[in-house]
Amino acid sequence: MPKVKLKVDRPTPEIRTGSAAPTLISRGDKFDPARQAWLSLVFWLSFGLLWEGLIGFRVSIYLTDTVRRELFRLAHVHGTVLSLVLMLAVIWVDGYLIARPMPAIRALQIGSVLMPLGFLLGGIWHYESDPSVLVFLAPIGGLFVIFGIITITLSNRKSQ
Repeated sequence: MPKVKLKVDRPTPEIRTGSAAPTLISRGDKFDPARQAWLSLVFWLSFGLLWEGLIGFRVSIYLTDTVRRELFRLAHVHGTVLSLVLMLAVIWVDGYLIARPMPAIRALQIGSVLMPLGFLLGGIWHYESDPSVLVFLAPIGGLFVIFGIITITLSNRKSQ
């Protein structure tokens, strides 16, 4: 019996045209930044809603621990805002640049995870009035975010 080669359908990149030069969008990425941004936004907004519920129901474990309350608030706010920054970066890069500056996108992805995670882990296990050592993930994530934003800015300048 003869062997038949099957044609494998692979997703082809979409070319977006507009006032700017055509942009190649690859959505087959396992670590798609747009997907990460949306999932992260859902997670951090749900996290904030949970903690608002604990405040509303006057749960004493959360209300009496000021360090935990402050660090969880920082985790919620930074996680939400950095998710939006990642979304805006993906929209900006796909709309205005010829190719994605992948080191910048990866740096934003890593930073948007490390910074709020550092605040969260710093608040879960902490000493009496100080956060735990894991809070050092937050400034490391901040450096990744700053690198990503500067790199995207410089890439945009080169493409003009």
